[in-house]
This record gives sequence, structure tokens and C-alpha cells, in this order.
Amino acid sequence: MGGFLRSQDGDQVMNRFGTREPPPKTYKILPNAGREQGEPLATRGHEKIDTQRRSGWLLLRLTTFDRLHVGSGVSNPGYVNDRDVRLSRDIVMQWVRDQEAPIIPGSSLKGALRNIAEAIGGGCDLDEPPRADVCAICALFGHLLESGGYLGRVGFDDALPVQPKEAFEKVVMVEGAMPFQPREKKGRRIYGRAPRGGDAQIPYVVVDRGVMFETRLHLTNVSMAELGLVLLACGTDKTFRLRVGGGKFTNLGGIDVEVAGGLLRKNYRTPKPEALDAGAAVALAAEARETTKLSPRGEETLRMLRATLGDAS
Repeated sequence: MGGFLRSQDGDQVMNRFGTREPPPKTYKILPNAGREQGEPLATRGHEKIDTQRRSGWLLLRLTTFDRLHVGSGVSNPGYVNDRDVRLSRDIVMQWVRDQEAPIIPGSSLKGALRNIAEAIGGGCDLDEPPRADVCAICALFGHLLESGGYLGRVGFDDALPVQPKEAFEKVVMVEGAMPFQPREKKGRRIYGRAPRGGDAQIPYVVVDRGVMFETRLHLTNVSMAELGLVLLACGTDKTFRLRVGGGKFTNLGGIDVEVAGGLLRKNYRTPKPEALDAGAAVALAAEARETTKLSPRGEETLRMLRATLGDAS
């Protein structure tokens, strides 16, 4: 991944390490809206399609508003010049059609989404012991217990770039703050905008701004209220941007999420599922969000979330 020295908008990169002081605190701990009881397995199971719920998939388009770093766990040398070499934090890449290109793993999307849904929609407290009676979010996203687990009814495909060649050409190297572990108690952290001009200490390989990805959001026996919660937590109402991947403390990871189509059904008695074009999918998303009713504490948490991430227009 070495060899590129400037981002697409001309920012100079890889100039110096700077100090190793931790970056300024840019995160907040999301308060929990309060645990809500999940539906019993007989109601939410996978063994049959519930005629009052929706199953299928929605097509989501994700566009990088900030630079995006979904780390691969590998560090590679990035060459600034013949004498100056830095180990860069690499990103997840795979072959898309006939082109190597960056992707966003579905697990990264689901993790970012679940973090928000748990906070606003009645999820477990992070420090509570496992319980046999699952919360509303575990009943939707899945859970693991010593006695066994439950496959969630919401999941994502890996998000692939719409234009793989263009996405590959927008993989660049930039400097960012050194990762650090806050000394505060654990919690669901969300990261706001970091002050500009801070010390840049290590290089990150990133996908530059303006790259579009597509993924399918898979749904099984999901009620309209549950669908609305998922879409609300994605930021599809444009009141905030979902933050994905690493480096959020250094202004990486903001993406715009748009509902662009779908294929949904209520039962197998109809000849085929209902195909949704962009307009129908947007209308369904709006209806679902209106159906979702958060608790007063959930509404307060959502307001805090929007105030922290709400730079979307």
C-alpha cells in the first residue's frame, strides 16, 4: 500500500510524527435508555415467516463523507521517501469483480449500528451478567449465552464499492492521532468532531471522501417498529451520520446512509416478494421510523447522539 503521498484533495501527508500525547477527548458515553424485554422465541423465531412482519432485504448506499479506515489488523511500510519509512495501518481489501478494492465488512456495519440501537432502543447494560430472558435488542440482533445463542434477524452483506476501480484509486495515506484507550469506565462511546490542527502521529491507509458502497440489509420477521429502529440508528433520516471503522477520534469514519431499494415479503402465499424501487423504499423507511416509539430516556439519548454527530445537512 506504500507509494501514495497525497490525498485526493491535496492534503500533505506523512510529514512528521509529532508528539505522542493522547488526542483530546472527542467522545461521549451514550447513556442507556433502559432495558426493554425482548419478545419470546416463539414470536420472533426463524422457522416460519410471520405474516404480520417483513422478511427480505433493503438496499443501502453508503457514501464516505469523511475518510474511512476499516482496519485489516496488518501494518505495512508506507514510503515517504528513500530514507523515511512509516508503518501504516492497513485497510480491508478484496477482489471485487476483476479489481482489487476496499470494502466495508458487514460485521463492522452491524457493530456500529447495534451500538446505537442498544443505547436508544432498550438494550442490555454492558456490565450486566448474561440473562436467559433477552433484551429487545438481543432479540433483534442476536446474542450468545453459555447455554447457546440466538441468530439475529438483522444482518449486513459486506459493502462493496459501486465503482471498484475508482474506489481503489481513492485509497490514500494520511496522518492521524495515535490510538489510545480512555481510562474511563467502559460504555458505548460515540465520537464527535476532533479539533483540527492537532498533532498527527501515525499514518493510516484510508478510503478518501466521496466513494459510494452498496450493501444489503437482511431482515427476517422484523416488525415495522423494529425496522424503524434499525433505520433510525443508521442515520437514514439525515439527522446524523453513522461512524464506522477505526480512527473515529481523528475524524475518520463518517458515512451517509441512503435507502435505495429492496425486496420484501410478508409470507410465501404470494407468487413473489414485493420489489421496492428507490421511492418506495424511502417511503417505507419513513413510515417505519414513524412507527418506532422510543422511551423518554431513549429520546434523550437520541438527542445527545444527534448533537454529537449531527453535522449532516
